[in-house]
Amino acid sequence: MDKRRVYIKIDTHGLQKSKNLHRTPQTARSNLKSALSPTICIPSATRILKVRSPLGKISSLSKLEKPVQSPKLQTGVFPKWLLERTDFQNHLASTIENDIGIICKKPYQLRSAIENRELFEWCETCSFFKTLSDYTKADVCSKLRTSFFNTNEVMVKEGDVGDRMFIILTGSVGIYNANGLIDSVGSNNIIGEMALENNAKRNATVIAHEPVTALLLTKEDYLNIVMRQRHKQRDLIVNFMKHVEFFKDLLAARLEVIAWNMIIVTYKDQQVIYSESQHANSIYFIAEGAIKLDINVTVTKRLQIPNKKKETLIDKDTYTRVIRTCKQGDFFGEEEVVEKCKRKTRAVALGNTELYILKKEFLFEILSDKDIKDLMKVHDRIPGIEDLRKVVRKTVSDKKLKLNAVLDATNLVPLPSGRKDFDIAMEKKANIVKTFLEVHKKEMSKILLKRESFFVHRKSEQY
Repeated sequence: MDKRRVYIKIDTHGLQKSKNLHRTPQTARSNLKSALSPTICIPSATRILKVRSPLGKISSLSKLEKPVQSPKLQTGVFPKWLLERTDFQNHLASTIENDIGIICKKPYQLRSAIENRELFEWCETCSFFKTLSDYTKADVCSKLRTSFFNTNEVMVKEGDVGDRMFIILTGSVGIYNANGLIDSVGSNNIIGEMALENNAKRNATVIAHEPVTALLLTKEDYLNIVMRQRHKQRDLIVNFMKHVEFFKDLLAARLEVIAWNMIIVTYKDQQVIYSESQHANSIYFIAEGAIKLDINVTVTKRLQIPNKKKETLIDKDTYTRVIRTCKQGDFFGEEEVVEKCKRKTRAVALGNTELYILKKEFLFEILSDKDIKDLMKVHDRIPGIEDLRKVVRKTVSDKKLKLNAVLDATNLVPLPSGRKDFDIAMEKKANIVKTFLEVHKKEMSKILLKRESFFVHRKSEQY
């Protein structure tokens, strides 16, 4: 291939001169053709446009001021109102992730420059690459390979030697140990890197909950490329912990041990982090975003029916009660870990959320008994289920009383001035009632999850 640079020489004088001539289609084309003539020449004082050859390797991206965005990642391609829709954002993200999986199926040598750029841009959305330099990102991208797993297929088995890690592109996986399900994670999360860093055996089993596409990085590549920059990420975690209540008072040496044993996981809006009755294995620190802790409370009502069958009508309404909302810089999940019991609440992400997860075994190794007692004083204790039932009953009763009061206040009487004024007043009443009924229905739909009604015989009643 001829590596000589090609220059386009522009005769600006010829272009200016052609403006003054009588223009016909033939003369315009001939003048333009003579003015723009590609030639092999040496740069001179004449105005020159240099034509660059396309980039051949992604490693050269670090020399550019800003990578050229692919059409799928440019926000200007789609209208703003469409990009603000959550369903479209999820569809766009899944489309991009599928493309990344197809790109990484190819060996690095067979990937085009555009594919390398798209892969490089995707790295910006994954927390694993946040603290890596552009050169290291490009080096890691060249080693990534795509792996596919079917539903219920084992990706990592407890007790095996850790020889690879995975970055989940699409799908979700469950992490299990002897106590059952520990955690569920989805796209853009990393699995198995702790075993590579600690040179230890796998301490949990990872099973695909649905078809999963993942990117594989071997232990050799991880240690050679990534480990030299992991210290930077640990320093960021230490600085974060210095602003967290209770942990900010610990010694720097303890914070460093905590940082080196943290796992970083990201969750999408409304994604469940853990559920009620799930085994408590970790405490969580909110690096970005927010979460809510809620509990499902069932309120039962009984009404005896005066008939020969001696039946009782049972109404069971299940409500959700928000216990606490935690924001950036806060932590949660410590109560069940310290008490060594199952989860009392459900944790749900509010918006895109990034969490630092610390396993309970490291927590008990780092903190003393006194520290554990002080840790339990940071947040209010989770109320018992009977106390929550009383609160829910009062909340629902207050809402109904408020609605009835409004409906009673809108009970208009006929006006003596005539039928027309009465019709106007009745129309206003109907609009007011409709508005309040919609508000009440919306408020109740947020907290009422399920409603059941059934009859039981009084002799067999066990409720």
